[in-house]
Amino acid sequence: MSRVALFRGVNVGGSRILNMARLRELFTTELHAQAVKTYIQSGNCLYIPPTECPPEHQEQLRIMRAVEKEFGFDVEGTVVRSVDEIREVVADNPLIAELRDEGITFDPKKMVVFFVYTSKPKSVPVTVSGKVLSAARFLAESATTKERLAFHKSGRHLYMYHPNGIGASKFPFKKFETLLGYSVTVRNWNTVTKLIEIGEEVEKELSGAGNSEKGKRKRAVQTEEDGEGNEHVESSAKPAAGNSKRGKRKRAVQTGEDGEGDEHLVSLAKPSKRGRRKI
Repeated sequence: MSRVALFRGVNVGGSRILNMARLRELFTTELHAQAVKTYIQSGNCLYIPPTECPPEHQEQLRIMRAVEKEFGFDVEGTVVRSVDEIREVVADNPLIAELRDEGITFDPKKMVVFFVYTSKPKSVPVTVSGKVLSAARFLAESATTKERLAFHKSGRHLYMYHPNGIGASKFPFKKFETLLGYSVTVRNWNTVTKLIEIGEEVEKELSGAGNSEKGKRKRAVQTEEDGEGNEHVESSAKPAAGNSKRGKRKRAVQTGEDGEGDEHLVSLAKPSKRGRRKI
């Protein structure tokens, strides 16, 4: 099944540059992944792991070591999730029902998901979630934007809804991460749902490649979507021979989502090792 690696604090402000083409090549040649695709510049890499691939929590470390060796900076806090688990995150969002019950129309541009990094499998204790959530809600009340928060039942993901928009939020994210005690990376709701879509494409591509020569020659076409920013899906496959020289030379332009769709909301610069709970 397809997986996604979520990097934090990369391609922000001209530092910690993670080139997506090199990243796809690294996953293909060094990590022996298949059907590798990247999505926008905030650091989302979807792939099919090799048959002998370790569990997700071990694979995180493997990916972090390989990326640090290739790019020269650490990517501590990289989160690996199966696309199936991300599908559960979308299906089990309690805030959508909460908003509906209050007669509030859900706006996906105002929702983000925190992905919690842990070094052991499914080890975020759900029992801790209640205390953290209460404290986080206190922080939200102290801000003027009154964010809504809820944990996923697994304790590995946290939902946050910004009623006035992400760009207008005054929520103290750094304080929240310290309070949580775990390193996190965040993605907006549109990106989370898009990852599911791309993950399904990855699986279909690999399946098709195994069934026909046509599938083996299939190449992903770069696509763009309107909205808060350009969204690019790129494949590790090489351009077809018939492409123009200009197309071969084309390189992905660093993009991000600004305002309502800020991808780098909590993808802060290099996470501090101090105070992070190693579990």
